[in-house]
Amino acid sequence: MSVAHDIARSSAPTRARDSRRLVRSLPVREPLFFVHVMKTGGTTFRHRLVQQFGAESVFPFAKLDPPEVGPNVQVGYLRSVSRDRLIRIKAFSGHYPFFATELVPRPPRVMTILRDPVERTISYLKQHHRDRGLGPERSLESIYDLEWHRMLHMHNYQVRVFASTADEGIHSVLHWLDIDARRMEIAKEHLGRVEFLGLTEHFDEFVSRVVEQLGWRSDTTIRNQRVSDPAPVPEWLRRRIAADNEADLEFYAYARELVAKAT
Repeated sequence: MSVAHDIARSSAPTRARDSRRLVRSLPVREPLFFVHVMKTGGTTFRHRLVQQFGAESVFPFAKLDPPEVGPNVQVGYLRSVSRDRLIRIKAFSGHYPFFATELVPRPPRVMTILRDPVERTISYLKQHHRDRGLGPERSLESIYDLEWHRMLHMHNYQVRVFASTADEGIHSVLHWLDIDARRMEIAKEHLGRVEFLGLTEHFDEFVSRVVEQLGWRSDTTIRNQRVSDPAPVPEWLRRRIAADNEADLEFYAYARELVAKAT
């Protein structure tokens, strides 16, 4: 065996690594932008993005975007990232208002998942109860009764994600909006721009459609990252949540219509 052959064989892994680095550093023609609505299964889907593209290609990336600066929720942080880096991101995934999709250098293919507003709120209440180690004496209703918490994290939350525009000076989804007819019109128009729209109750079908249409690896499986406690919830609490979220229910009904037309 020749010396030249030995050199070529030994350098092959290096060339492969260099090739992978080159591909990762090239600008992305059509990045994805996943508008991650809290408590809809988005954390599980984000893991699918990471498995497909690699953690460093999905924004925010923990090693470059430390949690203490709010990269997952603050529109201002997204605006602060250099254009040179943004054009190399393959997928954006954060709790951003929809208008953040307009702030990246290249027009993205937008995707999101929505959930029945009552079920989403209950899931949020259960997570809050679990994560803070609250005992059985602390009811879900007592958490829902915290007005500031309810108004920012639960009240018509999903429609608020889509009901604002880039010129309003809004910095995050945790910004109070009164959903009137004009705001609802904005939200529905924005939702109509979403290329891949999914519903939590049909999560697997959503993922399958994305995988098929984008030509992703189909041999990847991911576990549900957040599973709520199956404990029963009083019917009167469900009715109260529904009464408080009429705008979200209207918005969700519209989302279901869009999904039905697309399938």
